[in-house]
Amino acid sequence: MGTKLHRNMPQTRECRRSSKSGRLTAPYPLPLIDIEPLYFRNCGHVVQAAAALGRAAHEHGFLYIKGHSIDDSAIVDAYTAAQQFFRQPLEFKNQYYIGNSSNHRGYVPVTEKGVYPDEEDRHYESYDLALDLPASDPDYVLGNPLLGPNVWPAIPKFKDAVYNYYLKLGQLGRLLTHAFEIHLGVPAGTFSRKMTKPVAQLRLLHYIERKNRFDQEGQNMGAHTDYECFTILHQDSPGLQVLDLADHWVNADPIEGTFLVNIGDMFELWSGGYFKATPHRVACS
Repeated sequence: MGTKLHRNMPQTRECRRSSKSGRLTAPYPLPLIDIEPLYFRNCGHVVQAAAALGRAAHEHGFLYIKGHSIDDSAIVDAYTAAQQFFRQPLEFKNQYYIGNSSNHRGYVPVTEKGVYPDEEDRHYESYDLALDLPASDPDYVLGNPLLGPNVWPAIPKFKDAVYNYYLKLGQLGRLLTHAFEIHLGVPAGTFSRKMTKPVAQLRLLHYIERKNRFDQEGQNMGAHTDYECFTILHQDSPGLQVLDLADHWVNADPIEGTFLVNIGDMFELWSGGYFKATPHRVACS
């Protein structure tokens, strides 16, 4: 099962570098950054780790991180919950159809495709959730389309496992945001103070196996950049590919004990183009 767990907003619909001419090369040596020093008070070590993160975000826009504080059990529990949901009959899953939600939460079937280039080849289903706010939240009451309560399926322990994982990713995201602030030399809180009620989304992804031989040579998700600040991705199977500066598609396969982090359009904008939002896709595997 190719379930992927990653915290992001919906994908953007435009790539700034052409993906049509790109050819696949050998596995790409994306940077692997140890972020454990960010958890301690040694200023020198924090600055060094932040510099490594910042350089990778500037030069590649994609990087692996290790030394994070998210325990394996939280990751396993989230995968287990996702598998339990995606194994349900379509009739059950459609009870939580995202189109019935007023704030973009719930199940996205494989047939739900937008009219955008990166949607043409998509072959996955997903479950989207975000910060779980009460129905009395003033922004939700006023009609904010991205804030409010989550939609939780009637599966034992699903909510506890998945939302625990979401909250842990939120803590990791704030830590990385602080590190990026350090590297850019801006005052602490320059970015993070804008995230008091983040619309950051957790998307549980399940890539569907293609039985047609021709389709297996295609893509499960077309080329795109993400439009949030950055995405934190955990993957359990190969398939992710990144477009490098030479216009080559390169593999970003799973590495045990790591997450992938990729810069989104918003952080590229906020950093004046210093951080790079890099096109990527998911190939059939």
